[in-house]
Amino acid sequence: MASLNFFNPANTAMHLFVQQPLTSISLLPNSLLSRSLPFNFPHPCITQSMPPIDHQTKSEAWNIDYTRVNIGKGRSDYKKAVKLLNQWHHFSLPWTWVNKPSMNNKNTPVVVTANTILWSMQPLRITYKQQTSKKTQFAHTTLQGHQLSGEEKFLVDWDGSRDGDVCFEIFTLSKPATPIAVIAYPLLRFYQKKFGRDAAKAMKDGMAM
Repeated sequence: MASLNFFNPANTAMHLFVQQPLTSISLLPNSLLSRSLPFNFPHPCITQSMPPIDHQTKSEAWNIDYTRVNIGKGRSDYKKAVKLLNQWHHFSLPWTWVNKPSMNNKNTPVVVTANTILWSMQPLRITYKQQTSKKTQFAHTTLQGHQLSGEEKFLVDWDGSRDGDVCFEIFTLSKPATPIAVIAYPLLRFYQKKFGRDAAKAMKDGMAM
């Protein structure tokens, strides 16, 4: 069992650091799996229609990360890509792990652990999922205690033609939300960029299986 160290200033946030990744949902603290943790991001669901970014959002100076890659062609590849997305295959990475909850229920808790010098555990909640015959997308939004304030959307789409492109996309808005995050922000930005590249590669690799 990993030993836990709690960072909980004035009981207003829960930020956990662990000595090793927690790869079983049974090891996650119940507090992080609670549906009652408040959002620390003021605009849940805002990424549904982004990109492009509206003027008001631009004026708030959020950091934006956008990754879009071609991962296949045609209807069968689209269906396979949707299956991978639903299985959280984009998190099949050696340095980060997610509890892989069902995306079909709004407000489902998500806990991401990541090795950014130390293993940290970050709480989020699924805020929407939309699926059609040509596009599937969902987002998770940060909760009180997350190092960052923001929302991250994952999307798979197909242009509908017989040999049309199937693409995987990540769109993220974020800012530092804790004193630690402000200090470590250059490092966090590095890992945000790395996650975009690695998640895209994981989806490509999954399509090739």
